[in-house]
Amino acid sequence: MSRAVGNAVVRNRVRRRLRSLIVDHSARLEAGYGYLVGVTPSAAALSYTDLAASVDAILVDQHG
Repeated sequence: MSRAVGNAVVRNRVRRRLRSLIVDHSARLEAGYGYLVGVTPSAAALSYTDLAASVDAILVDQHG
């Protein structure tokens, strides 16, 4: 994760939130594949709920 997202505390918070969201949605992901998740600096300002909505929208677009 780029330093543009924020300082180490902010980057780690975003990383923990994304990890939790991906684990929650693991049933929707295909086994045997690697997934790369990138974020923009605006991700640091999102609440957990807003970040979850973004992840949901991305997974719906990709996996229907």
